[in-house]
Amino acid sequence: MFSFRKPASKSKVRFDLTRKPKKLSYKIDKDGYFEVVLSVDCKRYYKRVHQIVAETFLGDKPSEKHCVDHINRNRQDNRPSNLRWLEISQNSDGHKGKKTKACKRCIYDGVLYYSILDALKVIGMKYRYLWSHPELYTVSTIEGVETIEIRKVSRVGRKWLPLEAHTDS
Repeated sequence: MFSFRKPASKSKVRFDLTRKPKKLSYKIDKDGYFEVVLSVDCKRYYKRVHQIVAETFLGDKPSEKHCVDHINRNRQDNRPSNLRWLEISQNSDGHKGKKTKACKRCIYDGVLYYSILDALKVIGMKYRYLWSHPELYTVSTIEGVETIEIRKVSRVGRKWLPLEAHTDS
């Protein structure tokens, strides 16, 4: 973000769009968002960059129940194409940087599930078992969202095996 503001002592005109813009200083807050320092009536305050970008490019906040959501879950990616207004109850960024089981998409047998737990319920597998056996899944990024694809599996006794590795002999 840039500022066209002149220092107070130089002129009565506070903004000059013909001069070279000055890059605003920023910091990363405790939640991982970029913040810039703004000054209004000689008072300084921090404003999150993604909120400024959303209000500028996406329009005003639809209601008080809405907040800015990063589509790809990267809190420092503040491109307008990556931001959207979303109700607070639906916002996945409310987890303060921790990706929970429900934040990731999961594909099993060609069906898309919006949480790993939903997919594992259908399969009948435990969450802890899946993560301790990396041969059962692959992790990729589809449309900017981390997606886990679980291979088609079958249960043999206490073990889960990928279907292509399972034989009846």
